[in-house]
Amino acid sequence: MSVLDKDVVNASVSGATLSNIGQTIDKAHESLKNDAQVEKVVICLGTNDVSQNKSDPEQVILNLTSAINETKKEFPVAEIGLCGIIPRKGRSERVKNFNGITESVNKFARKLCSRDEGCTYIDTPSLFVNADNGHLVVALYDPNDPSGLHINQEGASKLYSKILSFIKTPQQSCHSTTDDVGTPKGRKRNISQSTPPSTEKQAPKMSKPGTPET
Repeated sequence: MSVLDKDVVNASVSGATLSNIGQTIDKAHESLKNDAQVEKVVICLGTNDVSQNKSDPEQVILNLTSAINETKKEFPVAEIGLCGIIPRKGRSERVKNFNGITESVNKFARKLCSRDEGCTYIDTPSLFVNADNGHLVVALYDPNDPSGLHINQEGASKLYSKILSFIKTPQQSCHSTTDDVGTPKGRKRNISQSTPPSTEKQAPKMSKPGTPET
């Protein structure tokens, strides 16, 4: 996503996973200037974790809770926006397995956010699923990508708008942001931590020159 908002910092790292969120946090700190206070942090990771832990959703959930706790420690007054993992397109057993794990992780993430005032679930997966029949909206995926993972320009634009809506919504009170979640002074900034989609060259990226986005 390209820079559309001067107060949004893009701290995305290509190929990043939840387990190495420290890299994106470090990148965010490098871009923040004048001890800027971070108001919101968007975590849009997890796809690579599912790919690496194809038969172990519990490991992905563990990575997720660890990433949230680390983010809370670094940005204690920030509201955390947690994006759901987008399903893959395809009918193979591999894709079905991936989407099954994704559903489990997203369900956990939604429940976690409902119990934590400092976290908000950003329902990005619903953008790619037909509400009437539950089928994927194939038109939002890259037709030239055999993996079924990457979205196209239209899909990226919808994803961007969904995340931007969270960023632009007034910050909620975050009384519990410093509490660890369990497993089953300057100018305000917003940070988005994500793995760049394949369409990043086409779609807008929420970032600002010299300002990080986690």
